[in-house]
Amino acid sequence: MTASSDSGLAVTLSIDATSSAVCSLSGSTVSFTAVGTCTVDADQAGNANYNAAAQAHQTFAVAKAAQTVHFTSSAPAGAVYSGPSYTVTGSADSGLAVAFTIDSSSSGICSLSGSTVSFTGVGTCTIDGNQAGNANYSAAPQAQQSFAVGKASQTVSFTSSAPSNAVYGGPGYTVTASSDSGLAVTLSIDAASSAVCSLSGSTVSYTAAGTCTIDANQAGNASYNAASQAQQTFTIGKATPTVNWSNPADITYGTALDGTQLNATASVPGTFVYTPAAGTVLSPGNSQTLSVTFTPTDSTDYTNASANVLINVGFSQPCISGNAGGQTIGAGQAVCVTTGGNIGAVTISSGGSLWMQGGTVSGAIDASNGSAITLCGAHVSGHVFIDQDTGPVEIGGSSCAGNTITGNTQITNGTGGLSFVNNNVSGWITITNNTGGYTFSGNSASGTITTSGNS
Repeated sequence: MTASSDSGLAVTLSIDATSSAVCSLSGSTVSFTAVGTCTVDADQAGNANYNAAAQAHQTFAVAKAAQTVHFTSSAPAGAVYSGPSYTVTGSADSGLAVAFTIDSSSSGICSLSGSTVSFTGVGTCTIDGNQAGNANYSAAPQAQQSFAVGKASQTVSFTSSAPSNAVYGGPGYTVTASSDSGLAVTLSIDAASSAVCSLSGSTVSYTAAGTCTIDANQAGNASYNAASQAQQTFTIGKATPTVNWSNPADITYGTALDGTQLNATASVPGTFVYTPAAGTVLSPGNSQTLSVTFTPTDSTDYTNASANVLINVGFSQPCISGNAGGQTIGAGQAVCVTTGGNIGAVTISSGGSLWMQGGTVSGAIDASNGSAITLCGAHVSGHVFIDQDTGPVEIGGSSCAGNTITGNTQITNGTGGLSFVNNNVSGWITITNNTGGYTFSGNSASGTITTSGNS
């Protein structure tokens, strides 16, 4: 500020006492310290030639200052529903405190507690920054900070463990899954497994052997994006069929195995292979094992199965260990002779069997269409003629001692197999046209030995 006197004398400037709180003077510079009326006084005291001048005044109004609000925190770039919060800050160039509020247009999108902004919905979050002013500053224009709040991600996981021993047709499995969003999860059978397993509610059923894959999905909503699909995969094994087979009734030595003994059944269609096979004549003895292997028709969903039973093979009468007369043995009959037994001549007809472990036949043995004949370590005082025997004939063998036969020996046209080993025959031997297995070795004869057509 400047002032002058027409006397040319220097003028003194000062702030009027009424304005001391409103403005101040330093040199010729007036500063404004408050709002109100500022009066500056101008005086010249005179000198030897001039009287003091009348005081001059300059008066003007001092108004409130303007101010501006600024956000000092950067808006978040990746805000999502229910995600990490954001701390908002800002200032006014007046130095006065800034008040933050959520704009009414964003009331469902975000909320403010202190300086912490939380994300309660999806959309645009707008924060208002205001400074209302005071005695010296006018209210600042409102500042706004806007940013997008996106949908949150979610993760689906299975809460039930996949079964480790699932088999075709076995007990079902209850599957459960959840999302960290809390939204309900939709379960379904993957298309690749549609023939292997099925789903009803939460129960998985096993409809074939193979790999079962269950899909878990959550489609999202206004606040959550769709979740990435989760899968649970496990193997459904083949089922094992049930084979039912009871121990057969005792049989008489010489009885060929057939459907009466080999009569296993299974829970599913298929084929049975028995060991020993049908037609086999078992040696005498108790608790002999019969076995079966079952092969299911549906080999895709079922494994093979097996079973065993026990059978007793005996005789139609007690074993002879002393003296007895001649023996006539017919169908369904089996005579047993042990060491010390002595019987007369033997006649075997259709289906009859003879088993000797030691002992003596005081006479001949004549057999036609018999079944099994076993002579081990026996003595026969007469000829041995066997024709068309249907069961195994063992006259000496790998575990059967050779025999002494005082007479000619003729074995022809058998079908059950023949072992003739280590025998001493006083006479000729003729063995022809026997099938079913053939062993001939270590034999001696006083007459001619003739063998042909045996296999």
